[in-house]
Amino acid sequence: MNNEVTLQASVITLTCNRVSALQRCLESLTKQNIVGGSFELILVDVSDQLAMNVVEAFADRLNIRHLFTENKGVAANRNYGAHHAESKLLIFLDDDCVAEPLWLENFLKCAEANPGFLIGGSVRNMNPDNAVSCAGQVITEAVDACFNPEQGPATFFPGLNMAVPRNAYLSIGGCDESFEHLAAEDRDLNDRWLHAGGQLVKAPDTIVKHEHRLDFRGFVRQYFNYGRGAWKYHGLRESRGGNLLDQTAKLHLNLRRYTRQPLSDLPTMLRLKVILLLVVWELVNAAGFAWQAIVEWTDRICNGSGKSPFHTLRKGGRTSCSSGRQRLERPHYSRHCQSILRFLLARKKSHDFLLSRVQSPLFKARGGRCFPIALSTGRRTTLICSKAALQD
Repeated sequence: MNNEVTLQASVITLTCNRVSALQRCLESLTKQNIVGGSFELILVDVSDQLAMNVVEAFADRLNIRHLFTENKGVAANRNYGAHHAESKLLIFLDDDCVAEPLWLENFLKCAEANPGFLIGGSVRNMNPDNAVSCAGQVITEAVDACFNPEQGPATFFPGLNMAVPRNAYLSIGGCDESFEHLAAEDRDLNDRWLHAGGQLVKAPDTIVKHEHRLDFRGFVRQYFNYGRGAWKYHGLRESRGGNLLDQTAKLHLNLRRYTRQPLSDLPTMLRLKVILLLVVWELVNAAGFAWQAIVEWTDRICNGSGKSPFHTLRKGGRTSCSSGRQRLERPHYSRHCQSILRFLLARKKSHDFLLSRVQSPLFKARGGRCFPIALSTGRRTTLICSKAALQD
């Protein structure tokens, strides 16, 4: 620790098997327009092979504290870094981001002008010629336009470029570690911050360039996981008295309006590709949302097993329910789940895709054999239950 310079901020960066991205990120931090010793870098490393060589290469230019821990998900990893930070201000920066030279200075100015606020920065696209990357950027800008209107209070900033007072962050429990490896832990943090009486402010000059997903497969996996996290987030938000789907509905029902400006900045052919990818985004996000709902509902059905039947089914194995007759705690789940899935299938016109990701947990037991209902396709998958019969 450099004792000659007052520590003004703790930059917390998580890294997992992204050496090249981490090198770019750390290089950008060496170019910040403030005294190097005035901030510390808390690097939470959950890589299979720790980034020792990268840390050593920057050890003489950055005040780095290299922490190793088990990968329990973004929420837990961020909390781990926050607990080890020594500054009063935490700044979260993802390892696939490159900070502009005035990034840290502008964060500090905004924090001084708005004490006690959660602060969100701006995100730019690192690869403007890649269609998948541009789609990720359009989604980012649409979300920002929806949740942080020019005329109105800010309600959400993504965790990849965000600052928050350390004591206030820890006082609300930090990020909810029950999200584990699901996304949307930052949405939940923002919502709990507001629920606790905190305020949000945007610092538009705190700019990072973000390396969005560059390949289609990575894009699909990312937003499927976002959909899964969204289901969990909305359930938690409802438990705090929030409306279940009001924010999400606002975004998706007005998506054309929110994407108009970022799409208009793209060349024609690139714009067409991005529009197609936005359709894919809607599909996989909805599929992830429904999938997580099913996972949680089936956990209730097979209580005592510790896992949803589909965790085993997807691996080609069999699963057994605990002995005795089991009932759903809330019988209306069956009708509710069918309504959601029928709506998704009718809206997206993609039966095969959704059914490849989503299998209904609505079982009808006949002599110990459980038959998942396959909606509208005539398909039927048999799941063997060892002792119990489930009642619809």
